[in-house]
Amino acid sequence: MFDFAICCFLDRVALGAEFDAEELPLHVTLLGPARTEAELGDIEGAVEFALADFGSLRATGGDDELLEGGGAPFEVTLLDDAEDFVRVHRELIAALRELGVELADPASAGRRYRPHVAVTTEERIERGEDLEVRAVAILDLAPEGDASRARVAAQLPLI
Repeated sequence: MFDFAICCFLDRVALGAEFDAEELPLHVTLLGPARTEAELGDIEGAVEFALADFGSLRATGGDDELLEGGGAPFEVTLLDDAEDFVRVHRELIAALRELGVELADPASAGRRYRPHVAVTTEERIERGEDLEVRAVAILDLAPEGDASRARVAAQLPLI
């Protein structure tokens, strides 16, 4: 099984970079934790297909809110003017469905998906801050079977 997620980092992150799973750099999650029997190459192909009609993704920092997920509520900044993030999320779900991808939390997907950036103790985005992302990352959520880490397994540019 391959445990993964798909996100857009707000700053450049190198391919192969590893992080503590609870301390990822600022990012917008496009597809939360998921699992599949498919290979990384198949997932990359599906993601590339889903992104084919999209250029860079833009949004603006909005209101702060507490979201439920993974146990305890966590503080986020919701994104305003984020229609492209919502469209990409839906395209990803459609493209990955064919690979038998199972979402860990289907309740936050589809119509219930809300683009946001988590607030950390050191970083956050501000209300009114303009965001533009130009790449999508596929994260391996258990490199070498270690679920306490996350690795950037692939990056796809948005052209």
